[in-house]
Formats: sequence, structure tokens, C-alpha cells
Amino acid sequence: MAREVENSPHQAGEILASRGEKVIEQLSEAVRPNNSEGIHDLRVAIRRLRTAMQDLGSISDKKTGRKLNKELKKIADLAGKVRDHDVAIAVLEKLAGEAEDSQILMGINEMIAGRRSRRDADHHALVESLSPERTEKLAARIRKIAGFDERVAMHPGIAAAVIGERCLAFLELVPSLYDPADTKRHHRLRIAAKRLRYSAELFDPLAQNENSAPRLIAEMQDHLGDMHDCDIWIRALRKNLKNYVKNAGEATPEFLAAECLLGEFVRRRAKHYREALNLWAEWRDNKFLESLLERTALQPK
Repeated sequence: MAREVENSPHQAGEILASRGEKVIEQLSEAVRPNNSEGIHDLRVAIRRLRTAMQDLGSISDKKTGRKLNKELKKIADLAGKVRDHDVAIAVLEKLAGEAEDSQILMGINEMIAGRRSRRDADHHALVESLSPERTEKLAARIRKIAGFDERVAMHPGIAAAVIGERCLAFLELVPSLYDPADTKRHHRLRIAAKRLRYSAELFDPLAQNENSAPRLIAEMQDHLGDMHDCDIWIRALRKNLKNYVKNAGEATPEFLAAECLLGEFVRRRAKHYREALNLWAEWRDNKFLESLLERTALQPK
């Protein structure tokens, strides 16, 4: 998937205004039925705005900022539930197309039907939270954050301080890559990579280059995200299968499908883990993070 990279040497108010407008634009897209890309784009827009609000510091009323951040997180969480269903449905549909056993195919289709039903319910909750009246009020609060005063400047030295903090948070969790079973810390490492990427979009002077830091960090984020997706599938399938066996249930099509999928996601997880570990080895040998820190430290203060 192509990723948008934004880097602006301009004013803090300009960046917040731009990212705020992107959120407002995506609110109407997310309420459209079966618009999976709209859901994804809304989540990304909210994450990028919240990161900018945090990284650029308070350039407006702190109370307004805290209230907006809380509201944006709530919407992002609701959209996240819908997005998780969309991703799961896409994965299951692909696996259904590859299934050769009719019983397993039937079981996967049952899983898809269940996911679609839950997706509809969660999307309904999101739509209710984004009524026209609420959306209008939210848009007003977003616009108030920067006050659309694009002349508000960044604080001196902010680039080096933020990137340094983000790199440190990532490096503290890197040892988890040497433990294939440390799924909780792998998930935290993914979040740290995501935050580092969004901050690099703001502050890396080379962010627009083809092999820029944000794009390379996005690659690591993807590997870790794929691992996390597999972990979620493995936990759910393992739990369901254990309960089924414990209750001496009959091997239904859905049970056979779950049995098959468990092995598939274990295999995929191992592949994504190797990719993340190999990429980290490249970063370490090439001193990737050190170079990013050096570039941001050299920016004018």
C-alpha cells in the first residue's frame, strides 16, 4: 500500500491546520457503508494529527487540546474495530479462494459471515458517534487547536528532542526481537515504530526522498504489524479449538477451518518475524537511527 509522507519545514500552525483538515475530510468518508478505505484513512489521519499535537507542543489552549485528543482517540478506537473486521474479512476471503477441502471452505465462509455481522454492528456504533451535529462540533474543535494561525512557529530544538525521545523508546524495546515468543513487547515495539515514523514525517529534512526514514520505518512497522495480526489470530483460534476439544464437540466445518488456519498463521508469523529481525540487523549495521538523529539535530534552532 502506498503511504503518504508529509514533511514540512513551515510553521507548526500550518501543519496542525493541514492535518486537522485531513481528519475533517475523512469523517464523512468513514460513515459510508462498506467503505473500508475510508475507515483506514480516517484512522491514519487521526493518528497523524494526534502525533503532531503531541510533538509540536501546545500552541493553543491546553484544556481544549486534551479534550480533543480524548475525543479523537475514542473515534479512532471505534474505527479500529471496524478496520480489524475489514482486514480479517479480506484475509479470510483470500484463504477461502485457496481452500481445496469443501468442509474447510464451508467453515471459512461461516467465519466470514460472523465477521460481517460484527462489522455491521461496530460500523453502526461508529456512525452514531459521527452524527452531523457531532461532526460539526468536532470540526470546530479541530480548527480551534491551531486557530488557523499558520504563522505559529515550532519551538527551537523540538526536532532533535522529539526524534531522540522516539528513538530511545524504540531502542528500549528492540531486545524483544531476540525472543520470538515475546508477543506483548513486539506489539509495543510496533507502536513505538509507528510513533517514530509519524514524528520523522514532521522533522526529518529528507523525509521526501525515495528511501526516506519514514518509508523505511514504515517497512519495520508493517513487519511488526503483520506479526501482531497473526498473534491475534493464533490466540483466538487456539482458544476456540481448546474449548471445542474440552467440550468434546463434533468436528464441524468451522472447527476444521480453525484447525487449518492455526497452522497457516503460525507459518506466516514466523515469516514476518524473520523479516523484522533481518531489517533490524540492517538498521544496526547501517546506523540508520544514528543518521536520523544526526540529521534532526543539525536543523536550525
